[in-house]
Amino acid sequence: MHLGYNLVNFGGIQMARNRTYTNEEKSQVLEEVKTVGNIAVVAKKNNIPIGTISSWINPKKSKKSKFKDPDILFKENNLLKFKLRDYELENKILKELLKKTYQIWNTK
Repeated sequence: MHLGYNLVNFGGIQMARNRTYTNEEKSQVLEEVKTVGNIAVVAKKNNIPIGTISSWINPKKSKKSKFKDPDILFKENNLLKFKLRDYELENKILKELLKKTYQIWNTK
């Protein structure tokens, strides 16, 4: 398996970035994971991050799928705004009640 790293120079230190894998490499690694039964061992042997292999196995759990639908986010945002207004009102009422209670305690 060849290393398809794009090397980037940061202050004299070369770092790997955006490693790409061919479909053949992916299928070879996935077949090896099936045979060995341990992602970590295969990842270390092939010098591939465990998360990368895991994303090939479960693409639904990849970072890209964590983003929600904009409509769902809009509704969730509106609900949170409503809850915030409700809690702010409750907080204001409790503060006023505390002021009155504190005045009663001080007069005794």
